[in-house]
Amino acid sequence: MGTQAKALLVRLNAVDELAKTVERTFRTHPDAPVMLSFPGIGPGVGARLLKPSRVGARRVQMLVREPVAA
Repeated sequence: MGTQAKALLVRLNAVDELAKTVERTFRTHPDAPVMLSFPGIGPGVGARLLKPSRVGARRVQMLVREPVAA
């Protein structure tokens, strides 16, 4: 096997391990069951939704019920 092929396999294995780590970590989040209850949202998409720049930073705001301006 060539050097480039071996390097590619190393990187692919690293990506696979990272994906497994993301899934394990996501499943420990308190909102994981809620995210996973939506069709089409798995651990990868759910983790992205929980990023601070998305839903994660506004979690408290989303839990507070306030009237919405018309």
